[in-house]
Amino acid sequence: MQTLKEEIHDRILSAALNEFDQYGYSQSSMRRIASEAGITTGNIYRYFGSKDELFQALIRPTYLTFMQLILTLKEEVDQDLFKDIPEQMGLVDETFSRLITLLEEARRETKILLTQSEGSSFEHAKRELTDIIVQIFSSVMFPGQGELGPTDRTAVTILALTIVEGVCITLQTVSEREQIRHSFLELAAVFAAGLKEKAARQC
Repeated sequence: MQTLKEEIHDRILSAALNEFDQYGYSQSSMRRIASEAGITTGNIYRYFGSKDELFQALIRPTYLTFMQLILTLKEEVDQDLFKDIPEQMGLVDETFSRLITLLEEARRETKILLTQSEGSSFEHAKRELTDIIVQIFSSVMFPGQGELGPTDRTAVTILALTIVEGVCITLQTVSEREQIRHSFLELAAVFAAGLKEKAARQC
């Protein structure tokens, strides 16, 4: 009996992934999810109390992993553990490598999280990500300056938005693992440009 329940649970999650990927959270249907999973609509609520609860079960692991990678990078920057640009580049490369692996393995979940979660408990994830990257760029490009002026703040915001929108566009248009890796290496180059800007300021 327990094995059967686990099988049904997994079928629901698989059907939900297809549904949210195709329709997004706001336009998705528990009825269609139940139908694809081969159970009644009433039965699906024995496993998940609401559509948002189902969405969380599917997306939360990716959200936690994704945000932890970004927050780890921010923490390293905030603690000023780097002594020079090469060390910073090493951490950036390592972080992007881990992000690329995550995006290769959970492309659909990440795409749903960042582009199709409106109306869910994760609808602000994209804005959260952008805000954190703005803080990272601010620390890296303008170390020790505290509150940035309007011009510098605009510059780092544009750079952060470029990264985040690049991630979203790639997830929406690219499905092959090698293409995903290539696209995100290009985004890493944008980040590296920020470090080069910092190096130029330090000279």
